[in-house]
Amino acid sequence: MTSQVQFSHEHFDYIRSYLYDVAGITLADRKKQMVENRINKRIKELSLSGFDQYVSRLRNDSTQEEMVNLVNALTTNVTHFFRENHHFDHFRGYMADLLQARDGRRIRVWSAACSIGAEPYSMAMVLYDVMQELKLRADARILATDIDTLALARARMGAYHDKTLKGMTPSVLKKHFILSEEDGEDVYTIKPYLRQMVAYNYLNFNTASWPMSRQFDAIFCRNVLIYFDRAKQQEYIGKMLSYLKPGGFLYLGHSEHSVMENKGYKVCGQTIYQKSD
Repeated sequence: MTSQVQFSHEHFDYIRSYLYDVAGITLADRKKQMVENRINKRIKELSLSGFDQYVSRLRNDSTQEEMVNLVNALTTNVTHFFRENHHFDHFRGYMADLLQARDGRRIRVWSAACSIGAEPYSMAMVLYDVMQELKLRADARILATDIDTLALARARMGAYHDKTLKGMTPSVLKKHFILSEEDGEDVYTIKPYLRQMVAYNYLNFNTASWPMSRQFDAIFCRNVLIYFDRAKQQEYIGKMLSYLKPGGFLYLGHSEHSVMENKGYKVCGQTIYQKSD
């Protein structure tokens, strides 16, 4: 049974300091109520006595298991397929050019903050469709990473309800999804050939080194940098750009353009940037 002790400013300050230290995420003052509500759920799930005991658990979390659960609880996964569609229009043209230039050779792209999988599967649909249209095959693979382990689990399942699919045409749904029903609701599951193109992995941007060993032809990092302060944004984008091949493209969220100021990259559309050869 949880206590009625109030979620104090001291509790909130500890939580946001902890979250910044382990994940680089910044929590504004206005997020206090949201944080309280979500931590309350964790307290009930863990059968703890209240906020003091939860903070104590974090202080003694040597395995970082509760850190992962806290991040899962506090992150927001608002997304849908082909979000900011102008990026995918550009990506389609770029992939067509790349496929023809490479004549079936390796293509690697990265969805850096993939959430529940709508973005990387949208990328996979574009790649698959372009290969079909051009009658070309390639060793095309997508790396999809996120810090939220629950979101990654949903992404691997590849099953979606209507709200995630808004704006998608019936022909696209029929081509790339399997329709079923669950509890009276339509469920659309990504077809196997697209799921096989995407590899999902956990990544905390705030770790000292990232595990990828190769560069990518394109990187999507959209609507996640807004959760970090300026210093962290510059740190993470600097590391990310080192993984982009010369001539490759970076796609950012519509409100994240400021992180690319004075980087010397060519602007090729709204929050689309090309690395020089």
